[in-house]
Amino acid sequence: FWTFISINFPQFYRNIRHLLAFLSCVFVWRGYWLLYDEYIYIYDDYYKTYLVFYIVSFLFLSIIQTASSVNGPLSNMDDENNFYPLYPHCYLSIVQRKFSQLKFFKEKIQEEDTKL
Repeated sequence: FWTFISINFPQFYRNIRHLLAFLSCVFVWRGYWLLYDEYIYIYDDYYKTYLVFYIVSFLFLSIIQTASSVNGPLSNMDDENNFYPLYPHCYLSIVQRKFSQLKFFKEKIQEEDTKL
C-alpha cells in the first residue's frame, strides 16, 4: 500500500512522513519533560529549574544549529552523507561536515595518519 502511495503520490507520502516525524518528536520531548518534572530538582523553586533547562537546551540546539528548525516539507535539506536514508531531511550531515572542517579535528586525523 505505501509503495503505491509513495510512487503515485510522492508529496502526500512526504507530508505523512513529516507529520509522523513531528509527532514522534513531540512525544519524545513530552516524555523527557515528564521525567524532569518527576525526578529532577535542581532548585527548590520549580521555575528556576525550568529556566535552567530551557537555557541549556536552547544553547545546545543553537550550537548544533537546530534551534529554529521547523520539521515540515518546507525545511527540505538533502542528506549528502546518507545518514538517514528513510528520512533525509536532517541537520546532522551539515553539523558533522562543519565539525570535520574544524582545525582541531583535521589535526587529530593527521596525527592518526602519521602514527600508522
